[in-house]
Amino acid sequence: MHRLAADSQPIYLARGPRCAMFFTELTGNRIGRIDADGRLREYDIPTPDSRPIAVAVAVAVAAGRRGHMWFTEEAGAAYAELDPDNGRITEHRTDVPGAKLAGLAFDCFGNLWVQYNQPGLIDRVRPDLTTSRYTLPTTAPAS
Repeated sequence: MHRLAADSQPIYLARGPRCAMFFTELTGNRIGRIDADGRLREYDIPTPDSRPIAVAVAVAVAAGRRGHMWFTEEAGAAYAELDPDNGRITEHRTDVPGAKLAGLAFDCFGNLWVQYNQPGLIDRVRPDLTTSRYTLPTTAPAS
């Protein structure tokens, strides 16, 4: 049996390249991966205590990024990408003070959409990493 560290607390999972399953470890500050053959791997996130939340695979993103796993960092105020071929994590910081990022997904054009729990925002991140921001009419963000 394969075991995760006691502090891992998996929260979301998504299918990645080569039928591997990826998941965020909320309190463990890692991204986990279980390959089709059952092999377990974990990738440490550079920002301590970042609280990774959602995870999604890039299906039609800029050259060199297809198949990367993307995730949000609730306490790290960033969205990040994991290159599953070399294990490298690249963090992309938001410019929003006090931001708490939550969900993310890709649209059919290869844009990454990032949802904030605080404040009430949604960002559209294009393949070249330029961003459009949408303000939501929320008075009490999710926690």
